[in-house]
Amino acid sequence: METTVENKEYFSTVIDAMTDLIRVVDEEGRILMINAAMQKVAGSCLGKKCFECLGESSPCSDCVREGVFQSGGIARAERVIRGRYYSLTAAPVKDGGGKIRAVVEVFRDISDMAALRNRLVTANAKMVQDLSMARTLQKSMMRRRLPDLPGYRFYRGFYPCEAVGGDAIDCLRMPDGRVLFYVADVSGHGVHAAMLTVFVQQEVSFLSREPGITLPVLAERLTQSFLELNTDESAYITAFFVILDGEKETITYMNAGHSAVPYLYQKGEMTELFLPGTPICRWDDKPGGELSQASFTSGDRLILYSDGMIGIHQAEQPLQRLKTEFSREPFDGREVIAAAKRDRGRNLSDDLAIFICEHL
Repeated sequence: METTVENKEYFSTVIDAMTDLIRVVDEEGRILMINAAMQKVAGSCLGKKCFECLGESSPCSDCVREGVFQSGGIARAERVIRGRYYSLTAAPVKDGGGKIRAVVEVFRDISDMAALRNRLVTANAKMVQDLSMARTLQKSMMRRRLPDLPGYRFYRGFYPCEAVGGDAIDCLRMPDGRVLFYVADVSGHGVHAAMLTVFVQQEVSFLSREPGITLPVLAERLTQSFLELNTDESAYITAFFVILDGEKETITYMNAGHSAVPYLYQKGEMTELFLPGTPICRWDDKPGGELSQASFTSGDRLILYSDGMIGIHQAEQPLQRLKTEFSREPFDGREVIAAAKRDRGRNLSDDLAIFICEHL
């Protein structure tokens, strides 16, 4: 049975029983009927223009009444009445012939929801600002020039899956002429992980200036500094550290729980530098594991990368392509990283960091 504006007594009884604010408006925008809830909030506004009932001096720019009369369907908007926020749903009221005679408008108080939404918008704006600052800080760490070591070339690539990343790579000239480089992966993503990568880079940079420092000592001191941060138990850092001695043509390396195994290319053969090791975390105050050494002569090259290239995050194809590019002759480290970036572009689930050392 179709509802008509003539059924005023029945219609009035129904709408007065509702807690939502309800009114009926004709095509000219004059109020024909209001329920008790609307009268309590807006006062007696029968015969007035619909916008006047809302305390406005002119019609709304997104008039739902006009939209209903034009489309014959339901229209929605939001309105403010006496400082409270309401969701507005407007529907046609037709006569027995199907002609639209008026519009019934239902206002539901959403002030609490609107306040929550405003708080979320404010919090999101602050988070975006924090992310921007964190990204700027993280980028500034990557601007540091790679060391200039005769007979060697260094390449790096860093591709976060979010605004900021939880991976870190760096390459530092030590006081005695040796070069320290590493890749690190912090648990999680977002600002917290990014801040921990900045911590790692700053701390390792500081420790690398100590004359004669060894990798076990560096890892131990890095862990002690990490423990002083009082991070959550679930936070941890994995890393693979390498010290290149250009004069002796050797590399010394240690694994601190890093799951992405580096590759050493020598005389046309690829070797995995697999070493067990413990992450930098709160569960164990003795990070790393055994120390290992290898020759690193002319034509050799070494690649470190984060687990954004392998494992649970991707299929094996990207890693296989990385190995193929890394063993290609003539060698171009920039192309290896570019190829990895192209593969990474098809999967944004994890950060990716790559570092390559080439002995010319």
